[in-house]
Amino acid sequence: MKNYETPAFEALLHEQESGASSLLYRFIGILTELWEAEAGQDKETSFDIFNRLYSRVAEAHPLMAIFPNLHQFLDEKRRDRDCKSLLNSLTDFRNALNTNIQATIQTFAKEFADRDRIFTFSHSSIVRQALLELKKQRSELTVNITESRPVREGVALAKVLSRAGVRINLYADAAMERALEGSDAVMVGTDWYWKDGFVNKIGTHSILRIARERKIDFILLTDSSKAMENGPADWSRDEHSGTVLFAESDPNIRVYNPYFEAMGFEGVTHQIIDGILSKA
Repeated sequence: MKNYETPAFEALLHEQESGASSLLYRFIGILTELWEAEAGQDKETSFDIFNRLYSRVAEAHPLMAIFPNLHQFLDEKRRDRDCKSLLNSLTDFRNALNTNIQATIQTFAKEFADRDRIFTFSHSSIVRQALLELKKQRSELTVNITESRPVREGVALAKVLSRAGVRINLYADAAMERALEGSDAVMVGTDWYWKDGFVNKIGTHSILRIARERKIDFILLTDSSKAMENGPADWSRDEHSGTVLFAESDPNIRVYNPYFEAMGFEGVTHQIIDGILSKA
């Protein structure tokens, strides 16, 4: 059996900084290259390669709904007699994703053009793009960010926004409440949502509570590729290496390093999904 797990794919499995959409775009690029080289237009061969890689990526990123949704989409296309090529279907999925993400970004930039001091957390690609779009409309924009340990995604986002001329206030995670002071909105993305709640970087629930207490708008930006019927059933794989927190060996110390958490929508004042704005 041929090994399709390239160095780029192995890097994708171990990536912890990027959000779901960014990881999916990388996965699509890997699949496209493999399918063009190995599968041509044969749907069964293409789907066999996809399945081998999908099982690994879904195990590595179990709380990202976008991967099972891609699997369902391609499986339906594989069964569709009118579908000639999964490669073309993959392009259709990516194009629809692009369209929906851009619609959300444009709606945010239109509806919240008056906001000039925004708090965000972690490093959502849709939030990043929305802030960059807002910056095009404003001469002054300040973004408050916490570092988002242990991977420090917030620091990476701060660097990207700073290069675009956004003024950044970067805080330690423990100063989250201080970072929210004076903010006129909170923006986050999500890797998975359903009718009762959503999943995001651990710490988001605390932000939601603080924003609700201080009556700060909490805006959730996403697209329908993150939609699921229910919340995640298995959280056992959301346990990452503890060595980044405590590298020593001590039998009396148990290190916990979860990356995600689920929460209800209470306190979320605005949702923008595929460009459609809804309010609490």
